[in-house]
Amino acid sequence: MNKNKPLLSICIPTYNRAKYLDRLLSEIVFPCQSQEINILIFDNGSTDGTLAILKKYQHNNNLKYFCNDRNEGFDLNILKIFKYDASQYIWLMGDDDLLDVRYLKEIIAIILKHPDFGMMYLDSELQEGTPNEFPRMNRSISYELVDQQTYCDQVLHKATLMSSNIINAKYYMPKMINPACLGRKWLHVHIFLKIADKLANIGIKNIIVREKILKQRTGTADEKEFVSLFIDDFLATVSLSKVTNVKLNTFKKQFYFLAIREAILEMGWKIAFVQSLLSFKRLKNEFGMPGYDQIIFILTTCIYRTVGVKRFKKLKKLFILSKILPFLRKILIYGKKHAK
Repeated sequence: MNKNKPLLSICIPTYNRAKYLDRLLSEIVFPCQSQEINILIFDNGSTDGTLAILKKYQHNNNLKYFCNDRNEGFDLNILKIFKYDASQYIWLMGDDDLLDVRYLKEIIAIILKHPDFGMMYLDSELQEGTPNEFPRMNRSISYELVDQQTYCDQVLHKATLMSSNIINAKYYMPKMINPACLGRKWLHVHIFLKIADKLANIGIKNIIVREKILKQRTGTADEKEFVSLFIDDFLATVSLSKVTNVKLNTFKKQFYFLAIREAILEMGWKIAFVQSLLSFKRLKNEFGMPGYDQIIFILTTCIYRTVGVKRFKKLKKLFILSKILPFLRKILIYGKKHAK
């Protein structure tokens, strides 16, 4: 452990989310200061008044602000966080998420007890819109030390949600970055995969914290953007990471159920037929899409292709269909989560 460096920094990449950033900072600045945790804001050239928000906290000596002249993209902003080398451990934090600060002291205690861990996963709850308050705090955090394969199988798919991760900075090396992964918005996953691959051969453990100490806000994307980001770019990032020491089949399957399944089955296919066919093959072959989901996928595609998107939107407004469709959605899609 390098005592010349601060122990832990919460690093927040942000762009034009002043309202959410203000909400997060108002909750964490003072509790982090009491635990000697630094907060670093990496602003990608926001134009929405983010700087004015930061001025509210300028007298807090544990907070630092870095701003790009222009938006350089999510991945380059993430790369700057690791290049800055601010502390012994790096906690990536989404600007629109919430942290249960009551657990900060225990998180520090875990780090000090197991200083050589590779990565720490902190469980979270996904919520749409404004997150609810945190439940009553448990007396202590439950956690376990696991090897890299177990980490990849059990939680890496959820660790794709950026705020769930604390990384031991000594295991990160600039040369592990494949430039071909830049610009795909999954650079943090690329880094996690490279660290797991590196540590698998030397017996370094990771930590899984089971308490839900984070609330992460879910976003939305149109069909083309969703397919590009969650299928094409995600799979490209995994492939370009060239992981050889851990198997990723379970990781990809779990990611499908976490981030892809409900959206892909519910939206139907409104994009070009050739693209939808290629995506279907990738879902089946690379994510292990179950047979039941394949049937629903084909069914929704046939409905959109036969009826047409505009006409289907009009039909959905009819009284009978407005009552039936939510019921079918609940039964056919959300009722089959156990299938995994």
